[in-house]
Amino acid sequence: MAATAMREIMQADHNFGSGKAAGAAGLNGQKPVLLGVRNVVKQYASVYAVNDISLDIQEGEFLTLLGPSGSGKTTLLMMIAGFVAPTSGEMVMAGANVAALPPEKRNFGMVFQGYALFPHLSVFDNVAFPLRLRKLPKEVVREKVLAALKLTHMDAYANRMPKALSGGQQQRVALARSMVFDPKVLLLDEPLGALDRQLRASLQDELKALHRRLGSTFICVTHDQEEAMSMSDRVVVMRDGRIVQVGEPAVIYARPRTSFVANFLGESNILNASVVAMEGERSVITLSGRQFVADGAETGIGEACLSIRPEHVAFEFVEPAQENGDLLLEGSVTDVTFVGADYRVQIATDAGVIISRRRTSEVPRAPSQGDQVWVRCNASAVWRVVKD
Repeated sequence: MAATAMREIMQADHNFGSGKAAGAAGLNGQKPVLLGVRNVVKQYASVYAVNDISLDIQEGEFLTLLGPSGSGKTTLLMMIAGFVAPTSGEMVMAGANVAALPPEKRNFGMVFQGYALFPHLSVFDNVAFPLRLRKLPKEVVREKVLAALKLTHMDAYANRMPKALSGGQQQRVALARSMVFDPKVLLLDEPLGALDRQLRASLQDELKALHRRLGSTFICVTHDQEEAMSMSDRVVVMRDGRIVQVGEPAVIYARPRTSFVANFLGESNILNASVVAMEGERSVITLSGRQFVADGAETGIGEACLSIRPEHVAFEFVEPAQENGDLLLEGSVTDVTFVGADYRVQIATDAGVIISRRRTSEVPRAPSQGDQVWVRCNASAVWRVVKD
């Protein structure tokens, strides 16, 4: 099935998508919109795999669809590729609705998680396959294949068979084949999922560098938060077939909209508190008898849900003087984990269990289970989120 899918997408009409992107450049220096997803739904009987999604994909960006299993990210990618037809909605490219257009008419490259290399063809012939389908001259095929292999650092392996390659090398060959015909968009379905951690980290850097050199649009699917944050210009966080939040990785990490996003994109302390007043868009919050002011995605008086990243939580063995704006709580260490250069410390407080992650060089001694400590966090690091 994967080979058939690869065969279909490699038959893409080279002329499609070579014109101007749909839409002019947006405000505030945004890139032009290459593909507009408009109210797209994919329904299987009573189950909504994708439920009313709208999204503008910008020309030349590295966009990652991130979410847990069953969130709809792969279904959305397959609809963008043309392998799955939406139940309703539009996909607008160059001013036309391409939702019903087959894969071979979209000029999109596709990299599958399982690589989908042809085992009976050499590395050179695997990469040459889409060009030969287009009946390009032999000299042009050779030139383009060698250029693509050089770009992916596989030019020395042109005559090898796939079975003689490592997983990382096979992935590079799959990348070379997907981009050798100059696709407008490169679609990546869990491209690093089958690789070990060290190799994934190395290929993440290579994918970013490759994206910069090509300048084309990359759309990637992953459930790996670190992978999404390290490679992407923008991240689309999905849950239950819907988009929960879209933005630059650093912005989503620092300012998650919901408790789900806070927990899914990295680790977060989620605490329940009370809002007693509003000062403009800032919340006056009471937590364990202490009051402070914080910003947030949620407003209004009443119950509140707070997100605090562990790296913003300090702990001290001697009670410090409370500085203006600090959240200061007394607690007891319940667990300590040594994580390379960091200590990950769980501390039980009146407000709940709080996780602190500190550099070993920042604390005077190693914390131990049972230590009485004081937890300190500046109010600027507290973010009010929508509880979900």
